[in-house]
Amino acid sequence: MRIIILGAGLSGLTAAYKLKKQGAYVTVLEARARVGGRIWTKRLEGDTPAEAGATWFGMKHTYLVDLLKEMEVGHFEQYTEGASLIGSAFDSSLRRFYIPKDEPPSYRIEGGSTALIRALANRIEPSSLQMGAPVDSLDFTGSSCRATTHNDTYEADVLVSTLPPRLLAQSINVTPALPSTLRELALNTQTWMGRSVKFFVAYKKRFWVDNEFSGAAFSQGGIIPEMYDHTSSDGVHFALKGFLSDRAYQLPLEKRREAVINQLVHYFGPEAKKVAEYGDTLWGGDRYTDATDLPDLFPHQNNGHPLLREPLFDGRFLIGGSETADAFPGYMDGAVNAALRVVGQVMR
Repeated sequence: MRIIILGAGLSGLTAAYKLKKQGAYVTVLEARARVGGRIWTKRLEGDTPAEAGATWFGMKHTYLVDLLKEMEVGHFEQYTEGASLIGSAFDSSLRRFYIPKDEPPSYRIEGGSTALIRALANRIEPSSLQMGAPVDSLDFTGSSCRATTHNDTYEADVLVSTLPPRLLAQSINVTPALPSTLRELALNTQTWMGRSVKFFVAYKKRFWVDNEFSGAAFSQGGIIPEMYDHTSSDGVHFALKGFLSDRAYQLPLEKRREAVINQLVHYFGPEAKKVAEYGDTLWGGDRYTDATDLPDLFPHQNNGHPLLREPLFDGRFLIGGSETADAFPGYMDGAVNAALRVVGQVMR
């Protein structure tokens, strides 16, 4: 059986790996020059890993945990010891709080989330991965499914999309047309992290821990609404990482950097000025992540809707991807869940 998979993110690579184990002939078409999709571990000063995309998971995310075990990729607990901070929306006051010991911990992937992506990609023949191949159109009118990129046309028995539903509906021409109810739903399905801005600041010292802070902080007024300790699993590379507010899109890089450092100085004192490297990622400017010319949606809007899991065109077209999962849609666990579901649909 010949299978085409759109997207080499966590869902697409997991599906490709599992289908190849079942003996299918798989071709993965990826628009970017890298694998991983919304999983992207960048490297800062001194090889400090910085998660630009998906980062945390919990033991309740059993699909992801099982895949990590199968890929022999380790994980470690997110650091939460010490005082966390809450900033006021009305003044410069700060309030300390401590995360309860009985709170279920969050975890990160050893070596960065991209370690899981590399492990999956290494189990798929390089010839099966077509990079820099954005798909323009899909055709299901003939005896074979056809996917056409800027340069080539690929044929298969079944085609699986792991793109965010909104991106699929807005950017790819499908013949026959997608059912109008499904297309409208897809256009109104929020792409998790599609408009997020993630920042990371590398330091030579983990001074916040030395001063009995956890590194976690939440603010209703500053440019950083949420942040955490981002020290590497080996305890050698030190960083803080979090999200920036929507207004970050209106600021150039240097202004974003200045606003972030000023807020960190407010939190932790003058040592926060001793930055080794600053970086951030504006996902809203990535045309292979979200349909950027459409209005934003509520978080998780229509994620997990059952209509997104229905086979199309006599079962020859399946829509996967994290937003389609029936549990934890939008997260890494949802991506694995969706991949296993489409594998089952294909093999049936």
